[in-house]
Amino acid sequence: MNFNRKISSLLGIIIIVIVVALLFVGIFVYQYLSVRPTPKEAVVNNITKEIKNIEYFIPNGWEVLQTENGDLNKDGLADAVIVAEDVNYKNVDGSSCGEFSCPRRILILFQTKNGEYELSIKSDKAILLAGEGGIFGDPFAGVKIENGSLLISFYGGSAWRWSRSYRFRYQDGGWFLIGATLNSYWNVVDCVDDKVDYNFLTGRKQEIKSSNWDNYATALDGQKDKSCSREEKWSDINNDKLINLNDFTASSFDLSSF
Repeated sequence: MNFNRKISSLLGIIIIVIVVALLFVGIFVYQYLSVRPTPKEAVVNNITKEIKNIEYFIPNGWEVLQTENGDLNKDGLADAVIVAEDVNYKNVDGSSCGEFSCPRRILILFQTKNGEYELSIKSDKAILLAGEGGIFGDPFAGVKIENGSLLISFYGGSAWRWSRSYRFRYQDGGWFLIGATLNSYWNVVDCVDDKVDYNFLTGRKQEIKSSNWDNYATALDGQKDKSCSREEKWSDINNDKLINLNDFTASSFDLSSF
């Protein structure tokens, strides 16, 4: 009987030791986990730390053409727009893209409350290449943030000059074309010009055309209408579905169907 009592006492002591050990281990594990982030949190924190600098979003070898700052999602924070060019791009045959056909990209970054940035959208089709402006040269005329929207502008041509500007706004979780202005004019003589403004929010289009627009050859002969005038015309446009920046290709975008 004494032997059984000793065994019971020994088992009791062992159980108590095990319980105490487990208690200490549990406390240690709890404190460790409460201080140390989970693997997912650790990854997020590392990435967040890296992307505080806007340059994080610019691929190696790309040259920044312009950076613009302003509030684009109406949260009171200065967001960022970056236009960059891959100057080291190699064609399929291994040749360099040169100075006229290097790929270009626009990135829109939202600033967060802790001063970091997150990518809202990027497009490799929304910026004309350096060689797509005609004799006049590189058509990229800059980006601008105004009234909470993004304006992308181009300018080019030779004797016939043209300019295009496209206004995008962040709404309904995406970037949509809300306005556009197309301007054409003959640089040889005055009073040969045409300007068209599209407002996709109101569904209206305004066109202002000079009196010599349709007879520019006569104007070149010095017989242009000396009482140069311009006619303003308004018309409705199709705005059933707004164009998303993801679907916008600057080099081939055609507004004639609107």
